[in-house]
Amino acid sequence: MRNLPYTIHSHHQVLTLTGHGRTFVCGDLHGCYDELIHELSLVAFDRGTDSLVVLGDITDRGIKNHECVKLLSEPWFNSTLGNHDEMMMNAINPRSDKSFWRANGGGWFDLLTFTEQEEVQFVCERYVGRLPLSMTLILPDDTHVGLIHADAPSDWRKAMEGTQARTEALWGRQRIRHGNTRPVENVDMVLVGHTSNNTMIRLGNVVYIDTGAGFKNGRLTLLEIGNSREELEANISLRQKADRMTQHPGILFEPRGTYSTGDNM
Repeated sequence: MRNLPYTIHSHHQVLTLTGHGRTFVCGDLHGCYDELIHELSLVAFDRGTDSLVVLGDITDRGIKNHECVKLLSEPWFNSTLGNHDEMMMNAINPRSDKSFWRANGGGWFDLLTFTEQEEVQFVCERYVGRLPLSMTLILPDDTHVGLIHADAPSDWRKAMEGTQARTEALWGRQRIRHGNTRPVENVDMVLVGHTSNNTMIRLGNVVYIDTGAGFKNGRLTLLEIGNSREELEANISLRQKADRMTQHPGILFEPRGTYSTGDNM
């Protein structure tokens, strides 16, 4: 067992997997509730023993955002914080300015009933504000897998100790923009979302698993972690092979939802 940092920041969460039940990770959810339930059914997901971690951005752009928000109260559902989650949390107060959130897909909130809006506000106050910026999964074979919404730091200890810039964790795209294959230090692998691609992309030990859920032609990618690095590597290879064989159409970067993105409500 490798040594963890002496101090783990409150915005980082460490989960030790025991091998009891399976753990799955998926890219940004973006209001795609039906697609998630379908993907879970394909792997016979057991809500009593299995668990899911979403790499942030639970809402916006998709169609069933209210249903996705309520998933945060489920014991089998976990998530890191995404930039859209933070936008929602900042705008959910009735007196807050919602224009920035609407412009980025948050117009679905305006269409909810007053009771539904109160439900979303309650969930934000109780759960969204407590979502970690990053997580570390420790597999039974002592493989360490980092989870973060956007950009991984050069050294994973920065995420664990809370010294990574918040904007990098929530909004960053420097690694993928520059094709940086230098491995992130002090972690075996890092899974990230935020940047939508037509298939999973690997740069060094960082794997981008967001495949455009919430956009037209986009979809959810669900990845089983397994109990060892060998199992995780095999699951990634199988998913990449399946994507190549399917030849998915290119993502159209247009939201599936048809709600307002204006500033007049």
